[in-house]
This record gives sequence, structure tokens and C-alpha cells, in this order.
Amino acid sequence: MPEPDGAFRGIWPFTSRAEVDAYAAGTDGAYRDPSSTARQFASQYLGMKGAASFSMTGTGAAREVGVGPRSGEGGQAQADPRATTMVALEQLGPQGPSGPWSVVGARSTKIELEAPAARSTISSPVTLVGKANAFEGTVAVRVKEDAMAENQTLGQGFVTGSGDSSGELGPFRGEVSFRRPTKAGGAIVLSEDSPAENQGVLRATVVRVFFTR
Repeated sequence: MPEPDGAFRGIWPFTSRAEVDAYAAGTDGAYRDPSSTARQFASQYLGMKGAASFSMTGTGAAREVGVGPRSGEGGQAQADPRATTMVALEQLGPQGPSGPWSVVGARSTKIELEAPAARSTISSPVTLVGKANAFEGTVAVRVKEDAMAENQTLGQGFVTGSGDSSGELGPFRGEVSFRRPTKAGGAIVLSEDSPAENQGVLRATVVRVFFTR
């Protein structure tokens, strides 16, 4: 299904053009740098512990920033931290050096979602089809509506891909039910969580979706 007319592409921290314009008119600088915005998204939205940003690609009003956890098992600093998730950002309002940035999606090479496609309109239960390689094959799924905090969801579950140590991706297919949303838009978050206790998300793929109302 096509996205609704006039639907806003942003997932976080802005979920409407009005929010972007209001922020742009202020003096806060937290979301005027793409790397900083990507790190905060990884930490505050995904739940990635010790999130760090790495390479950035793109020009003008569209960028992609690599993020990953700086700490490993037991909270110890990794000797060679690296990007595990690529965060896509766009300036969806005022552009240029002071224009705010919005996250419009995220991807991991180890979690590929084939359906639903980004900016699809979904209803409950949503059928998820894709490929993944994760610890014990388990990929956590969260359906979130706009403005939800890290630990809030409309519904959650899991799908099972490959846990092969070769890194080869295995197919998954599953359904996740979610309660009636109060907002028009949201996101599906698929993540591999650390096997170590309280170490959060290692990598994630995030797609913008809209809800049948």
C-alpha cells in the first residue's frame, strides 16, 4: 500500500514538519549535526549502550552515519569498535549548516527486511519477511508509534533467521501483533540484542511505517 498523502518521512527526533520548524526557530543545537543526531538516536531510541559514530557519507540534505556500541561484554571498552548500523538522516525542513536533522531509517547488513517496505501502511498483525544472521538466530521486533521512548512499544515479538557463525543470512517470516495506535505513523525496529546482560542493542534495521486508521 502507498504511504498516505503528505506523510512525514522522519522517525526521530521530529515526526512532523511543524516540529522541525519549531526546533529550527529555537537555539538548541543538539540535532543540527548529523553525527550527533545519529548517536543520540542509537542511544535513546534503539537502546544501544555507549553508542559511537563512525564514518559519514552523503552530501547536502541527506547523510548516512555509521553507529555502533563502543563497549562490549561486561561494559569493557572494545579494542576495535566499529559501525554495526547505518543511520539515514535528512534535513526535512530548513537546510544548510544550522538545519535540523531527522532520522528516516536505519539498516544493518545482518538484518534485511524485505516486507513490509519502508513507508508502507500496515495493520495488526503485521507479517515480516526478510533475512538475518544474529545470536542464536533471534531478531527482536518492536512496533513503535511516533514519540514513543526507548522502552515503549505498541507490540513486540521476534523472528528467527540464521545463527550460523559463518555470517550467512537465513530467511525469516513471522507475524507480530500490536495494539491500536494513537498516531498516524511509527516504525518497525528489528534488532539483535547483546547476549550479555544489560548491554543493549548491538545492531538494528528500522523502517518508517504508517498505520491503518
